[in-house]
Amino acid sequence: MNAIVTLTIGDSPVWAYTLPPMAAACARHGWGFEQIETRTVNYARSQYAVSNIGFEKFQVVNYFDGYDRILLIDADAMMSPTCPDIFAEVPEDAIGVVMEDVGSRMENRRGLIARIRTMAMDTRLDGWETGYFNSGVVVLSRCHREAMTLDFADVRTRDVALPLGFPSQSTTNYLARRSGFPICELGYKWNHTGIFSENWNGSPNPLDSHITHYAGLKPEPRLERAASDFKAWYMRDVT
Repeated sequence: MNAIVTLTIGDSPVWAYTLPPMAAACARHGWGFEQIETRTVNYARSQYAVSNIGFEKFQVVNYFDGYDRILLIDADAMMSPTCPDIFAEVPEDAIGVVMEDVGSRMENRRGLIARIRTMAMDTRLDGWETGYFNSGVVVLSRCHREAMTLDFADVRTRDVALPLGFPSQSTTNYLARRSGFPICELGYKWNHTGIFSENWNGSPNPLDSHITHYAGLKPEPRLERAASDFKAWYMRDVT
């Protein structure tokens, strides 16, 4: 059985608009729906004093006790009412993601790749120069459980991303790349963040995508966008 897993620790008014579409997609496709609601990952290092709630997403591996495949999706992402089966797009042994080292973020994200490789000093990362993904939409299978487990006894896993921006996302990229599993690059319509509405990509409407993701927006614009998109997608008849 497959499932959606999302992180909902705390509270956000945006979730009133994003969680019901996730539940609807699960009902439509016959998936389970799980929410990570309790903080259990103790991630703090005295040198950097890091405590990032994003690391709680690594609890996802625990859900492989009951599911074969999981879509790990951020709670500030909204699924369209006609969102297809994302699991059909990703081979079972592959990790499915949307790359964001493109457009206005290309230089920054590829810089992150270079810094991760430098700090990790891991030969399994040799040749990785492009392909930094957004961890807001990640398709995983049970075979990835060990590879994506955050082992705090492993200094490299624990420390490699801390001095970087997006520490939990960079760690996810690092673990995925060092795992050796295939990376399946999904099209932007599966995780439509702001960069994919830029001119280089033809300025497409996020409402023409399967999943629109409000990452990077401040709280008030994020809520306004979510409310507007929910109205456009769900407060009308779906054809």
